[in-house]
Amino acid sequence: MVRLVKTSLSSLVLFSKCLGIFPYHISTNNGVTFSVTFAIWSILLNILLSYGSFLAILTPAEFEINAIYDGLMNVQFVSLQFALNLHVIWLIIYRKELQNAFTVLINLEEIEPLNKKLSLKYPLLCYSIIIFMFFNEFMIFSYDSSYDIITSILYHIQAAFLFSATYQFTGLLSICRKGFRAMIKILKDKFHSVDLPYLIDNYDQLITCCELINICYGPLLLIALISFFVIITTNLYIAYLYWPNTEDILLSLSWAFLYLNSTRYLANSCWRTVEITKQFYYLLYKQLIKYEDRYQDSYNRLTVDFLNKRELKFTAFGYFSIDYGMICTMVGTSATYLIIFIQFSTKPITEDQPKDYLNLTDYENSTSNYDNYTM
Repeated sequence: MVRLVKTSLSSLVLFSKCLGIFPYHISTNNGVTFSVTFAIWSILLNILLSYGSFLAILTPAEFEINAIYDGLMNVQFVSLQFALNLHVIWLIIYRKELQNAFTVLINLEEIEPLNKKLSLKYPLLCYSIIIFMFFNEFMIFSYDSSYDIITSILYHIQAAFLFSATYQFTGLLSICRKGFRAMIKILKDKFHSVDLPYLIDNYDQLITCCELINICYGPLLLIALISFFVIITTNLYIAYLYWPNTEDILLSLSWAFLYLNSTRYLANSCWRTVEITKQFYYLLYKQLIKYEDRYQDSYNRLTVDFLNKRELKFTAFGYFSIDYGMICTMVGTSATYLIIFIQFSTKPITEDQPKDYLNLTDYENSTSNYDNYTM
């Protein structure tokens, strides 16, 4: 039975291991074991990506748009790479907490056998979209300069790496929810035969597991969500700059939608996990109220647990909660900054405008001033 949970965990971390952002092996006894091979691979990949990020920042662009655009792109490259580097270091530092969390997840089969494997449909869909956009972008724009080639490749690679890390977090929460659902099923179907103190202890362990996962992935979530905000604002700003060029607008809006939807997916995963813990406690309390005379000892213990209850809450390294309110704040802040950038920026000259557009404008202004003076 344990094999199903272990298989789900192995498939969840497989892609992250190949990308060098999870230097561990899944182990039945210790949860996870540190892998020297994948650690070296992780260091080499992160050094290579860091070099590419600095190269993208230092390489001069063939066509200068404006300072706001350049600043947003540089912040984007630095923040994404910093998030990936810090995530690997943080997982190594908090190795013990990660082992404890994975051990609890592997032991879920002892409570109730899980009958479904972990679904990876949404992550695979996002990876497919990134690959499609990568080849589509090269076919449409036919990059010639080294700057455009480096930035385009790095942009897509960093997106794939960051999505892999965040989806690993949501995948772990999905397995936790399966454990909570299994305990809810026990309360509904086997309430009279189950050992309630044992079930409550397993519930507390699973709550602790969720908190440990949040700690291990906290710095990544903080920087990733801030980076998502920057990327969404940047792509909306690019869509404004290149209006009405259809290809650029569609590409920019696609990236903005992908990152916004990934943020929604992350917030929804956290919200669903919190709600299912509340559902378990409510059902347990309801059952004990119904059979209060029969389970007086358990009822008294649960009353004490309610007074000292830990409410599960997912945060971005303790700075803000990850929920739907965060998405509303992100959208509102992004719209505000977008308006500010539009007010203080100048659009680049498009192909529809004449090459001597600025000279024609100066000539018209000087002519109108002369006419006003003579009148």
